[in-house]
Amino acid sequence: MEKSVAKKKRVGWLDYGKGILILSVVLVHTIGSLYKTGQFPAAAMELEMSQRVLFMFVMPVFFAISGYLFKPSTDWRQYITGLGKKLVMLGVPYVVFSVVYVILQNLSSSTVHDRYAIGDLLYIGIKPVGYLWYLYVYFFILVLFGALTLVIKRKAVLLVVYTVLFALAILGFLPTLYAINQTVLWGATFLVGYLLRSKLQRGQMAVLGVVSLGLIIALWILQGASTWFYDTNFITPANFMIKLLTIPVFFAIFMWLGEMTDKVSNVVRYFGKISLVIYLIHPPVVSIARIVVMKVLGNNLLIDLVLVFMVAMAVSLFGEWLGGKLKLVAFIFYPTRFYAK
Repeated sequence: MEKSVAKKKRVGWLDYGKGILILSVVLVHTIGSLYKTGQFPAAAMELEMSQRVLFMFVMPVFFAISGYLFKPSTDWRQYITGLGKKLVMLGVPYVVFSVVYVILQNLSSSTVHDRYAIGDLLYIGIKPVGYLWYLYVYFFILVLFGALTLVIKRKAVLLVVYTVLFALAILGFLPTLYAINQTVLWGATFLVGYLLRSKLQRGQMAVLGVVSLGLIIALWILQGASTWFYDTNFITPANFMIKLLTIPVFFAIFMWLGEMTDKVSNVVRYFGKISLVIYLIHPPVVSIARIVVMKVLGNNLLIDLVLVFMVAMAVSLFGEWLGGKLKLVAFIFYPTRFYAK
């Protein structure tokens, strides 16, 4: 009974998980935007630690959910066709929002953080700008795993092969080209999600989550609180084990909480369904809203944080609504909807 219920509810808990994750992404970008201003020295440690905790799990679990949903192609023709569709699905918003992001940065005031030059847009095929690295890496992960799962049918063999590949990347033996190095590194989180797509029931996932949490605490004690969270938002030798272990922890949490049907849970689930739109829209909005809010209201951390977060979410939701009204906007967010059937 539990198995059938879990299968029936799978999409629900995944949407719930994506909803929690996308809210966490907006929150961490809001915190980061305020932290980088340097206007809140009294809360600098709390802001930095908040980012570290959120970065520890947000992107690893996002990639893992994609891995959980991944279905290998049956032949090379299906693989190529599927990649073409994914290229359109991810490529259109990637290019459009790369242009929007960089142009807005250059039109904004000097308080913009991590500014990109207009000329950087010429190289987005080999090096993504800002937060759009996620779409870039995700596409190449699909390229890699689509090919690997066609050649390697057994998950145990795939795990061994990928462990070797990951070791080469984490130790610096692979080319530093973004499409190769970051794809292999983040692909490990995708693989964990793919391997967890099995007959694990909620209770079994809970046990795996508790064990993983215990290992995280053990690593925290062994490594020390100064290094165990993260170095950057990327996979490094110091943080990769922590990031991988967070996946079963949050899968277990999402499986248990994701079956709730109250109004709040349904709203979170809706955010999960439109997580791509929120992901695309919120970063430039956070940057602009932070500048405006701090100029108007001054340096009140709690008020600034809440208002910037709320504005980012509101504009993102407006973007989703606008996509339902205008075909051009819908095409930017969901280009594959316009594929000929």
